[in-house]
Amino acid sequence: MTENRLVIDQEKDGVVYTTAFTDQDVETSIDRQMDIFKEEFGFTDEENDPVRDMIRTFAHNINPEKECMLVVKRDGRLIGSVSFVGEGNGIGRLRYVYLEPDERNKGIGRYMIGLIIDLAREHGYKHLWLSTYDILKAARHVYGLSGFVKTKESPAQYVSQDIMDEIWERDL
Repeated sequence: MTENRLVIDQEKDGVVYTTAFTDQDVETSIDRQMDIFKEEFGFTDEENDPVRDMIRTFAHNINPEKECMLVVKRDGRLIGSVSFVGEGNGIGRLRYVYLEPDERNKGIGRYMIGLIIDLAREHGYKHLWLSTYDILKAARHVYGLSGFVKTKESPAQYVSQDIMDEIWERDL
């Protein structure tokens, strides 16, 4: 288990949201994110492998003063996760957001993002941002419902597909 100063530990409608996670949670989160990117969007292992390494490095080197990983479980099964990084000067970043396809459209993604927004606000953050791809329609919808606005887009650099990187931001 990783101990964090940035703590979330809640249950809502049979779903547990917690920043206390295990190494197995990290590996399952990585595997499922990569599987989803491959199955739904056609990403290759070559495109997924750098992301896999970044998530693993982040999760195993969390600075508990300004970072956390929120895992979401139903009946003990990991169904989603999101990471938060404090970048200084009141700015925070959401990273590595994922939710199982069979758990979408149930309000879980929006609640998960809302918990991170509340956590950031409680710890004095004033501004949040995240990056995503234009093809992630469900995620982009949740970000918009959560008060984020797309502020920038550019061609994605590290993928073979013709997609756009997007930056989404919001003030707290």
